[in-house]
Amino acid sequence: MISYKRLKGYKQIKHIQSSKPSKKSNLYLSKYRKIIEKAAKNYGIETSLIRAIIHVESHFNPKAVSPKGAAGLMQLMPATAKHYGVTNVFDPSQNINAGVKYLQKLMRRYKKSQLQLVLAAYNAGEKAVAKYQGVPPYRETLNYISKVQKLQHRYSLEP
Repeated sequence: MISYKRLKGYKQIKHIQSSKPSKKSNLYLSKYRKIIEKAAKNYGIETSLIRAIIHVESHFNPKAVSPKGAAGLMQLMPATAKHYGVTNVFDPSQNINAGVKYLQKLMRRYKKSQLQLVLAAYNAGEKAVAKYQGVPPYRETLNYISKVQKLQHRYSLEP
């Protein structure tokens, strides 16, 4: 397992808590648009879902680091970042591409029609979904799924 302390850019950034979006938070329609659209096309994932996940995970802060060690826009854990070849977790392009590739893997595993399981696995981990044979009963995960789905709907209504 790698440590973010060894990843490029970590020393300058240190730990920054990701801010949590309020119920009526503004949508981010232009931030990282090209990167998101390219990743969506490459991996067959809707841009509205990618934007919603980034919104909830990091509030579009590329320097966000969670208390559990997830970092960057899509809050990649060190093992996930390493698995997908990320050399700088704070680089928006690397982070988004790795996060969307991981999301594609989850979509294939749990089927696109089971978005709640996909989101639960992204948030709580695949082991937690397997352990509970469905969405884990964690308050954080249940709130996460709800927020992502609401924001995905809002982003889907935008051009």
